[in-house]
Amino acid sequence: MAHGGRPGGRESASYGDGRASEQISLRRQDILEPADIRALSPGTALLLATGARPALLRLRPWYASPAASQISAAIRQAEEAMRLGARSMTALMDAAADQSLGT
Repeated sequence: MAHGGRPGGRESASYGDGRASEQISLRRQDILEPADIRALSPGTALLLATGARPALLRLRPWYASPAASQISAAIRQAEEAMRLGARSMTALMDAAADQSLGT
């Protein structure tokens, strides 16, 4: 399968029996082979999005950015919210199970 392919076309014309015939065939042409994609250097990514041309990106680690402390704090808050949500969901499920068992 073509990864990051682009459309390519081929036209041909033939003449015979006093008539002309034209044929156009469309196919995908590889931009990068899968092995080339796997060999991208660390910190590089290939962006494939519907309706857009493929793009090579240079990744920047969030933890090396000026906003790293704010991002870390937001991650800790989100993790704590998930833990609390999981605990309250477990408590709700336990209560529902107790109720269905009549205990």
